[in-house]
Amino acid sequence: MSCYLRALEYGKNQIGELNQRDVFMLGLGLYIGEGSKTASQIRIVNSDPRIIRFSMMWFRKCFGLNIDNFRLRLHIYPDNDEQTAVNFWKNALGMKREHIQQSYIDVRTNKKKNRKGVLPYGTAHLGVSSNGNKDFGVLLHRKIIATIDFALNQISRD
Repeated sequence: MSCYLRALEYGKNQIGELNQRDVFMLGLGLYIGEGSKTASQIRIVNSDPRIIRFSMMWFRKCFGLNIDNFRLRLHIYPDNDEQTAVNFWKNALGMKREHIQQSYIDVRTNKKKNRKGVLPYGTAHLGVSSNGNKDFGVLLHRKIIATIDFALNQISRD
């Protein structure tokens, strides 16, 4: 058995079946690492579509959002084809084209040349739009941050 298969078996045995609380806590952990802590901005950034898909599911199942609450902005590079990147993310996430905002093209000249092609579809910045629902705006951001604070404060007491 390969090293990866042994590691996969280990993970399967450690985790087992995830329940709703597990999913909620996993989402909080993801937000701690990849989410925006800037006041009132709800955003998760990653280059892995599985992470962005999970984030969308987390927001839907744990907070009641729907597909129309999501906006996606791509951060791409000069060696990326913008239309290919947009199509990749649109298809990977099942999003409507109108929910994908104008891409940001990183044109910094001090970027390492050996990094060319590393992120063929750029990074996805998943944002939440309240669409006028106060529960999905500042209040949602504060709920997420306060819940993270509560959890981290418990852990830091140990």
